[in-house]
Amino acid sequence: MIAITIAVGAKYEAAAKLAVDSCEKMTGLRAFTLRNTGACPPAKFKLCLLELLPLETILYFDADARFLRPWDPHQYEDSPAVVTVLDWPSAARNVDCDAFGIDRNRYFASGFWIANARHHAAAWAAARKIAFAPDYRTAFKYEQTALNAAVQRAELPVTNLDRRYWWIPTRDHPAPPDVVTVARGGDTPEDQIAYDEAVRNARVA
Repeated sequence: MIAITIAVGAKYEAAAKLAVDSCEKMTGLRAFTLRNTGACPPAKFKLCLLELLPLETILYFDADARFLRPWDPHQYEDSPAVVTVLDWPSAARNVDCDAFGIDRNRYFASGFWIANARHHAAAWAAARKIAFAPDYRTAFKYEQTALNAAVQRAELPVTNLDRRYWWIPTRDHPAPPDVVTVARGGDTPEDQIAYDEAVRNARVA
């Protein structure tokens, strides 16, 4: 089992260094940063990971993640279930779920997941077809809805971890004291303040 993030460009590589270091420290996994996705947009390249590493169970996380509490992901190695964290309810989520005919109550965030090729490769390949189709339109950026649609259509089992495992802190939803992993939801000053506060409070705890 390995952990992977994707970071193309100096801005994302700097964030990924902190993400990778914190992942290795808190999970015990070897973590790697992919820095070249060729002609594929970096956000969509995550849908290629199971094909590229067919013998591995992969913990994927976005480059702005920080792992703040120890936890053991090895229990999910070669799991038949995809491991995810549910996304927060939003108008964008509802629009996409209605457009793609999927259950909004099962819609997960694609910045964090655990999957393996033996059980999930077909769904990830289907997600690529959806995400790269010329008529793909989504209220979310990039591949998140495509992956949700593919997983639901394949009727894959899903294990949803508590939201503490992938928390995007905001002014209205600050991270709880026992948060495990945080990520930034955007690039506004408020997003950065909420993110920095979550990291600072975790270090004190």
